[in-house]
Amino acid sequence: MNDNQKIIVRVFKNFNDELLNLWRDFEKDSANSFFQSHKYIYQYIKSFNEENIKNIFLTIELNQKIIAILPFEIINYFGFKILRWLGTENFDYCGPLLSKKYFFSKNLFYKIWSECQKSIGKIDLILFKKQLDFIEDVKNPFCEFLTNINYSKIYLIKLPVHKENYVLNFKDKKFLAEFLRTKRKIENNYNVSFKSFSITDKDLTIADILNKKNNFLKKKKIKNNFNLRTINFYNNIREKYPELINLHALFIDKKLIAASLGIYYKNNFYYLVPVIFLDYFSKFSPGKLLLDYLINEAIQNKLNKFDFGYGDENYKKYWSNENIYISSYINYKTIKGFLVYCLIKIYLTFKNIK
Repeated sequence: MNDNQKIIVRVFKNFNDELLNLWRDFEKDSANSFFQSHKYIYQYIKSFNEENIKNIFLTIELNQKIIAILPFEIINYFGFKILRWLGTENFDYCGPLLSKKYFFSKNLFYKIWSECQKSIGKIDLILFKKQLDFIEDVKNPFCEFLTNINYSKIYLIKLPVHKENYVLNFKDKKFLAEFLRTKRKIENNYNVSFKSFSITDKDLTIADILNKKNNFLKKKKIKNNFNLRTINFYNNIREKYPELINLHALFIDKKLIAASLGIYYKNNFYYLVPVIFLDYFSKFSPGKLLLDYLINEAIQNKLNKFDFGYGDENYKKYWSNENIYISSYINYKTIKGFLVYCLIKIYLTFKNIK
């Protein structure tokens, strides 16, 4: 397409019905993660409302067709304004929804981004975190054309048609052999079962998983947001869209040992919140066993990818066969923004070196 075509940027300060309908239609053929789906965003805005954060949504049009939707938030710290992707503190991944049918050239992207900044108005700092270099298989222009710092890796499994192919191509053969040996031992000596829980099944709930995870992280003095508001948020999504939220559990001798909260979206599985309920069988690594069952189910359901989500914990490296970077971008727009920019830039650079 011609880069000189007229760019139309529309600004929405509320997630109203018009935006919802535009979002829903565009999402059908767009590249986006679950965290930018209209179902997730709509419930998020209803559940998380902070006085010092204002949401702003931009639709980008060429030839009267939307080619991108940009969900932002502006956080105000005592008059200091920071532009961020919506859900920066709560989503695993942040960023735009992009048309799969349109190629963003460098020149056109810069024109679009310039028009976007004019539409947004005065801010002091831009801080984009948790940006995927690739959204599905589409290059993210905010990572490709802006100077980003690679912040972390995201681990994925590109799922084969048959489990045998996954095992044959497993990278760490020693890890796999040890796991399979442990799996045989526990399955031969104990009654092991794997169960999926529907929304009507109250034996395992979202609250059970998130409260257990919260307690585990608190003991390790790790800050988290697995509170009542988050529990209600996921419960609301599950009540409205029961096909999205999936709870799975591993039982040994009828005891609940491990569980997970996961997401099915666009033929991908998001491994969102795993948790161990009972340490008695820890020598058998029940978390690995649960993960194995989940991967098996994903392959049987003919899903495309198994996404381990935000975080580069070591265990994810063993199971994955793909990885992509998650990046951060920072820039200042005012003098006071420059001072904060310098401090954050030093921190992000140091973290990347480590």
